[in-house]
Amino acid sequence: MHASFEQILTPDRDPDHHHQKVITYLQPRGTPQVSQSKKPSVNGTCRTFCSTSWRSGNRTLSASGTRLNGTMDAFGAIIRREGLKKLWSGLPATLVMRIPANIIYFSVYDSMKNRLGFHSGEASNIHSVLVTILASGCARTMAVTVVSPMDLVRTKLQSQSMTYMELGRCLRAGYQAEGLFSLWRGLGATILRDVPYAALYWSNYELLKTQLMRMWDVAEATVSMTFWAGAASGVMAAIVTTPFDVVKTNKQIAIGDAARHKGIACPTRQNTLRMMMQIQKQSGITALFSGVVPRVAMSAPASAILITCYEFILHVFRDVNTKNMSPT
Repeated sequence: MHASFEQILTPDRDPDHHHQKVITYLQPRGTPQVSQSKKPSVNGTCRTFCSTSWRSGNRTLSASGTRLNGTMDAFGAIIRREGLKKLWSGLPATLVMRIPANIIYFSVYDSMKNRLGFHSGEASNIHSVLVTILASGCARTMAVTVVSPMDLVRTKLQSQSMTYMELGRCLRAGYQAEGLFSLWRGLGATILRDVPYAALYWSNYELLKTQLMRMWDVAEATVSMTFWAGAASGVMAAIVTTPFDVVKTNKQIAIGDAARHKGIACPTRQNTLRMMMQIQKQSGITALFSGVVPRVAMSAPASAILITCYEFILHVFRDVNTKNMSPT
C-alpha cells in the first residue's frame, strides 16, 4: 500500500534547533520530488527518504493539499491519481518471486523440522518450540536471500511509477554507484523482518492448531482449523515485524536515487536499528508502524490460504506414500 507515497525529511527552519519534520507527498508519476537544502540533517545527510507510507494515526498532507487519513483514504487517492491498475503494480515481479521463495521456504522448513524431531502432538513442548523456531528461521533466511534482487525490483515498481526501461536504468545506476551488492540492499532489514515473522508465525500456528485439535478431539487438523490458526498467527507476526518492513522498504526505494540526485545520501547503507531509532525520534513511534493496517489485512488471508494449501498438499503426499509403502 505504500506504493505512491514518499516522506522526505526536512530540517526545521529554526536555526537554533536541529530537529527534522516529516512532510508526506502524494508522489506524481516520474522521479521522486526532492527539495534541496544546504543544511544537513542530524545524521549528516542532506536528504533522507524515510518512511514510505502515511503516518499511522496521523493525518498527512499530499502535494495537492488533500488531507489523507488512513488506509481507505490512501486507496482512494492512489486510484484517483494513478488509476485502479496502480494497486496491482509490481504483480509480475511478485509472482516470479513468490514461487521459488515458497518452494525453498516450505521444503527447507519441513525437512529440518522432521530431521530435528518435531512431533505435531507435542507442539507446546519446549523442544518442539525450539525446533520450530530454528527450522523456520533457517528456511526463511535462505528463501529471502535467493529472491532479494527480485524483491527489490517489486518494491521499486510499487513505490515509483516507472517503466521497466526506467527501472533498468535505475538498477544500473545503483550498480555503478554501489556495485553488485546493491541488488541485495535491504537484505539485512528483510531478514530482521522475515526471520522473527517466520518464528512467530510457525510457533503460534503449531500451538494454535494443536489446541484446536485437542478441543475438538481429533487426530488430524481439519481445513477450517488450519485456516483460522494460520490467519491468527499471520496477524500477530505481521504487527510485531512491521517496523522492519518500513526500514526494508525505504532502503530498497533509495537504490539509484543517490546516483540520480548528486550530493544526496540515501539510507541504503544505514544501519537498520539506527534507522529505526532515527525514525522514532523524528516522527514518533507510530511512524515505525506505517502501513500496519494494509500489511495485516494482506497477511491474515494470505497466511491462512497458504498454510491451508500447504497442509492439504502434505496430506495428499502422505496418503500417496502410505499407499505405495503398504503391502499389496
